Amino acid sequence: MALISSSAFGQSFGNFTAFPKNGVVVLSGGIDADSPDDFKKALTAAGNAKTVVLRSSGGVVVSALDIAAIIKQRQLVTFIEERQSCASACSIIFFAGEQRVALGKLGVHQMSAPGGGSLAGLQFVLADVLSAFDAFDVDDRVMQKMLRTPAKDMYYFTTEEKEAWSIDRFAALAPQPIRSSFSDFQPERYYLGASVLPDFNGRDKKFRNYRTRIRDGVLNGVNFAGRFSVVEIGCGTSCRFAYIVDVSNGEVFTFPYGGEEQYQLGLIYSTDSRLMRATWREAYWTADQSKDTDTCISQDILWNGSGFEIVSERSFEIRKYGDCSIEY
Repeated sequence: MALISSSAFGQSFGNFTAFPKNGVVVLSGGIDADSPDDFKKALTAAGNAKTVVLRSSGGVVVSALDIAAIIKQRQLVTFIEERQSCASACSIIFFAGEQRVALGKLGVHQMSAPGGGSLAGLQFVLADVLSAFDAFDVDDRVMQKMLRTPAKDMYYFTTEEKEAWSIDRFAALAPQPIRSSFSDFQPERYYLGASVLPDFNGRDKKFRNYRTRIRDGVLNGVNFAGRFSVVEIGCGTSCRFAYIVDVSNGEVFTFPYGGEEQYQLGLIYSTDSRLMRATWREAYWTADQSKDTDTCISQDILWNGSGFEIVSERSFEIRKYGDCSIEY
């Protein structure tokens, strides 16, 4: 799962996305030859960026070293979210952080020369990595794990190692998950007229099975994004799904989440915003039935008039009482 989606809320440069309002740059994907320039552009777009969020399986080591040098020079925070990973060349970027927090997986291994590259060249790059680790005050035991883990494998540090080897530094100062402000996404317009009912014999006939519940919801008036009604319908214990209805013309839209796939679905929305916050308990399917996990997913999603775009996303462990609270 991802904490942020690029297009609806940030500005993308290659695999980097800048979030100016939050002072955050996110790396989502591989590190290539263009990544250092993309990173510089993302930093410029982010303004006074303080934090670099890392979600990458690695890539070009030389590029990672260039990015790490910028992070070191600017004294930025590096952060790996829960259930995300930063591995291989990405770890070089992580260790450059003035403050660094790995809630997710951090992995290292030996370098390899792609395409049968020169061993001598590889040794020069390795020397640069070790020098960088020394400048970043990386524990020698981290370097040992890197040098002793074959390139075809990956060593992921344990929680205990992260603490004992100072992999995490100043964990109490970890950045807060990126959240959106409802006030930033005001409705395109408001509808103040009488509610228009759906056409269940024509345009909206595929929603006919729930016509009574949908009609009741529409008649209750606008409750979302200026002119829409969110109609929530129960489907059993802790099971819920929804429809979105344009109260100005009665058109019905399917809501993307709900049912057993998104168990314990909770929604926060407002008449005065196109933004909605959806939280649910993650589930997976076995051969005979669905199974719940102990993980909650929370998304900020933006209504575009006919569907939703993901603005941000985070995951967290289920509360001790066994449900996913939408207030956190």
